[in-house]
Amino acid sequence: MAKTRKFRKFTEEPIDDKKVNEVPGVGNVLSKRLHDNGFIRAFQLYGMYLSTAKNDNKFKEWLKNDFHVNPVNADRITKTFSEYAKQHN
Repeated sequence: MAKTRKFRKFTEEPIDDKKVNEVPGVGNVLSKRLHDNGFIRAFQLYGMYLSTAKNDNKFKEWLKNDFHVNPVNADRITKTFSEYAKQHN
């Protein structure tokens, strides 16, 4: 995956109060689905990644099964959180 400006900005800065739509791979449709299920802030979605013990495959499957995320965006979101975890833990 090419590291876009959005990816670098997200992974290099603290997650703080970022909205879920600031996560690379989360567009308008997915953002609405996440909001409808209580995921308003990026740290909430990141918490789900951490709850899988940073298991990329489990997290991707959760995104695909629960939110109908396509494989490309599920991969993008997962790689973002994986890189974020490496840089901030």
